[in-house]
Amino acid sequence: MALPVADPAPAREPYLGIVLRAALWLALLAPFFYSTYGFANWLASRRDHVGSIVFAWEYAIPFVAWTIVPYWSINLFYGLSLLLNTTRRGVDRLAGRYLSAQIIAVACFIAFPLTATFVRPETTGLPGFLFAVLGGFDKPFNQAPSLHIALLVIIWDHWRHVLARHRLGGILRPVWHVWCFLIGASVLTTWQHHFIDIPTGALLGLFALWLFPSKGELPFWGFRLTADPRARRLAGYYGLGAALALAGAAEGALVSADFLILLWPALALAIVAFGYAGAGAKVFQKAADGSVSLANRILLLPYRLGARINVWVWTRQLAPQVEITDGVFLGRFPSADEANRFGTVIDLAGEMERPRGVTCRWISYAMLDLVAPPHDRLERAVAAIELARRRGTVLVCCALGFQRSAAIVADWLVVTGRSYTLHRRARNSPRRAGPCTFRSGWMNRGWKNRGWKNRHELAGMSGDNFPEKAEIFAAGLMAQAVWPILLVVAAVMAAPVIGLVAGPQTTALSAAAWLVVAAGAVATLALSALLLFDALLFRLMASHASEAAGGAAVDDVLARMRLKPTAAGGRSLDRRIAGTRRLLTRQRMALAMFAAASLFAAFV
Repeated sequence: MALPVADPAPAREPYLGIVLRAALWLALLAPFFYSTYGFANWLASRRDHVGSIVFAWEYAIPFVAWTIVPYWSINLFYGLSLLLNTTRRGVDRLAGRYLSAQIIAVACFIAFPLTATFVRPETTGLPGFLFAVLGGFDKPFNQAPSLHIALLVIIWDHWRHVLARHRLGGILRPVWHVWCFLIGASVLTTWQHHFIDIPTGALLGLFALWLFPSKGELPFWGFRLTADPRARRLAGYYGLGAALALAGAAEGALVSADFLILLWPALALAIVAFGYAGAGAKVFQKAADGSVSLANRILLLPYRLGARINVWVWTRQLAPQVEITDGVFLGRFPSADEANRFGTVIDLAGEMERPRGVTCRWISYAMLDLVAPPHDRLERAVAAIELARRRGTVLVCCALGFQRSAAIVADWLVVTGRSYTLHRRARNSPRRAGPCTFRSGWMNRGWKNRGWKNRHELAGMSGDNFPEKAEIFAAGLMAQAVWPILLVVAAVMAAPVIGLVAGPQTTALSAAAWLVVAAGAVATLALSALLLFDALLFRLMASHASEAAGGAAVDDVLARMRLKPTAAGGRSLDRRIAGTRRLLTRQRMALAMFAAASLFAAFV
């Protein structure tokens, strides 16, 4: 196996072809914009009432007439940006951002129009002329998300790359940033928009940048619905989380506009769900050097914060890295200081960004968590380990160091014939092998055709499969506990809407049904919480070298929490699993009662 060879630099394209492509796009985009924008205005004007979202402090924003000049200047940059490209593909990507932003914004204007409430004073001179021209086609109904701000984000990002490419950033870059700030501020100082339009418009602009990145694959290109049941299940979980956040934003906005901040995590979770559904790790837009695009960094920030917390929770009491053999280490996603201790870092965590301050060689093969890696990426990562090992120490990492990295290292051990060496070392010192290695076994079921004669080679286990069995059950139990909680929470959030549709219900039968619904919801949440607690106990048990030691650790925790007396003899893993399964059956019964009573109460 060999590392892929970089493609040769493409030949310079004739600029005439670029200009023609840009002119064709402008011929499409301009009439499309004015027709759809005018149609949304017309629909809103026919409504009896169009609402608005205004914060009290906005009434202190002054009207500054001359800022209509930077406000109008975006129209000039709109067309020039298409001409400032070096390839026709660059023109197409930029036009794709324009088009997607316009389609989404106009759809929002039609679905939930908002109106600007400020009345501008009379102006004269050049500002008065520009306001008059603007008022000829721009009505006060198209507010959130601000298409003006969305286009500003797209154009700002495009020009900063143009300045960097032509090495003009020294003087022009600060000027460009200041002018873009004036354009953004002008939507308020011209009383053209309210504040809520700015963050929603910025989110739309960033999404357009993510949808049509300047480099790399399009995230939606070649999408095929995954056949992996684990990936589908994870896509469903993230999709449900996105739906709950979106519902929270919609319902919370009726109380306070601050709840619209939930649109951010809703979009982040939807993007991750899209990746698991079939798009793959390219939704993270992670380059080979571990960097990610600016749009992706901001859009997925809520998800990445959650991933960072998850890393801390699971690895705070573990060694950050463990040595496997021949200068190859395995571990969690490193900090800059930890990474710089190695000659090469091979990074498999698609969701994590390379830390700032890294000076060592960094090679990234982005993969999704909790699913088997693509075959081609696996082979490239295995080849990279062997090549990098010749240049010094190597750290193979993913987010936790439990699954993706362990699977790749296991494959490298098998391919290079080192599996027996690791097996002998792990048997002699299972603690040295550490939890960073043995937790990978359950991820590799079905990999026997790739040389997995013994899945315990990497695990450091002697005769039985106790840690693997406990870890598998804990992972499944976690999922079985979480999705009923999400289902109940979603139903509770949808209850006001159901109440409005169903109307008042005053019969004794409906009141009794709603009492059963409430009891079922409370029972489901309580039993799910107990199952989550049991899942954590099984993970604690799996972190020990033997079943007896793991059981003793669990019993000690329960005794300290005064949940059970200290027992003379601990229960076996199988008995503990059987007890938890009985608890799982009760949860299912409570959930069934909740679902049946909800349906009955909604239609009685």
